[in-house]
Amino acid sequence: MVFGMRECASRGDEFRAFRVVLEGDFAYWTVLDGGLRRVGELDAFLLYLRAGRGRAESTTEAYARDLVFFESWRCSSGRDLMAAAKDLHLLVASLKMTPIERQGRGYRPQRGNNRVG
Repeated sequence: MVFGMRECASRGDEFRAFRVVLEGDFAYWTVLDGGLRRVGELDAFLLYLRAGRGRAESTTEAYARDLVFFESWRCSSGRDLMAAAKDLHLLVASLKMTPIERQGRGYRPQRGNNRVG
């Protein structure tokens, strides 16, 4: 375990981004695991971005969605956090080479370098 990051419960872990509303209208996005529990380290990071660094709610949403993708890849491949960090180039290569299918917008051959870098 690195920096307190939990290991995946199984290779089939499902993650999702979720909006959290605190007092009043203050809200941020976090990552939930398959049991609908906050992933503590990711939640702390996303809350820090919103409350500690003053980033917009939409920024935490974008980060949460990217972290869902990363955690899903990490767990499905059986990597711990350090191995995933070392192999991040494999994820980036996969993103660049995998065709994109968008509902209602047809098919695009792959992601451009300005989208995945």
